[in-house]
Amino acid sequence: MSVFHEPVSNRSRLLFAIQGVFQMLLAVFVGSTVWLMAYSRDWGAKATWHIFLTTIGFALLMAEAVSLLNEGNVFYIGVNKLRRGLIHGTYMFLATLSAVIGIGLKIQEKSDRGSKHFTSTHGKLGIAALVLTITACLGGLGVLNSSRLYRAGIKPKWVRVLHILISCFAYLIGCVALGYGIDSYFGEATADTKKGLITVLGLYVVISLSGPANTLYSIFV
Repeated sequence: MSVFHEPVSNRSRLLFAIQGVFQMLLAVFVGSTVWLMAYSRDWGAKATWHIFLTTIGFALLMAEAVSLLNEGNVFYIGVNKLRRGLIHGTYMFLATLSAVIGIGLKIQEKSDRGSKHFTSTHGKLGIAALVLTITACLGGLGVLNSSRLYRAGIKPKWVRVLHILISCFAYLIGCVALGYGIDSYFGEATADTKKGLITVLGLYVVISLSGPANTLYSIFV
């Protein structure tokens, strides 16, 4: 029996390789952060769950949701547009839920201590990312109901563009907030470890955003 191989272009090979690097960096960052917490933090404390849930929400689930737009994402080759949309929506919903609970726990902890809320750069960026994440999820519902929007006189293209932009800003700001959190409050790590984690986070955020950037380019060109 003969086996037929579909030729793979050099561009596709490059995209597959980039996506592989993205997944590797993501695993290093999330795995290292969770391991450091699991090794040295009290899992009965709200602050621990705040770090865990916001890391999972922004650095893992939202990163995977954004990476769905990357052509080199080998996990979804052959998956049709509708299923990709449902997977993306599931990731975004879980990311939003994780962020809401994680930030809510931190607010509760500060209230218990009588501390002021959102006074640091980390806190201000975190709440901004949360608002944008919730807005992005609502925008996703609009994209899902694009036919109704069209009948109402709203061009679905612009709803999709806004959804992508807001989602990317939510993801980017959320990850920047994580970086500030690691730098300022992650006492379990040395200065060099913190720099390494922030560098890894920054690299894979940039890589993952290439997919949405390409999608926006294709919409307007």
